[in-house]
Amino acid sequence: MGKEWYASPVNTSSKWADSVIIYGENIYTHITNNILPQAFNNYKSTLSVANELALKTQRSLNFIIENPRAITKNTIESATYSLTEAGRLSAEIAFELQIRTFEIIQLLLEQPLETLESAYMSFLTHLLNGYF
Repeated sequence: MGKEWYASPVNTSSKWADSVIIYGENIYTHITNNILPQAFNNYKSTLSVANELALKTQRSLNFIIENPRAITKNTIESATYSLTEAGRLSAEIAFELQIRTFEIIQLLLEQPLETLESAYMSFLTHLLNGYF
């Protein structure tokens, strides 16, 4: 291309200028006809979703502001129920643990060697199962 320009600089420069103009027009047409309409549609869609979320948020906040007693009551009831359930489950687990501990102590008192040997074999089995 360099030799062509040295041989005929005016004609070669004109061809290059025409190529650049055509390329620029193609890019401009593509941006104007394809990219901008798509971007505008995406913008409108995003704006619509954002407006919907803003309205939902506003409605939620208005409900909270207009009904503070109901919100507080429901929150306290929910927290109380969750804490009651957690306490009940903890009591059940503690009771079960107490029973199992008593059973282990009874076995150790009645059959100390057999209980320790059984526990050793159980631990060894779990250990070997973990390796294989």
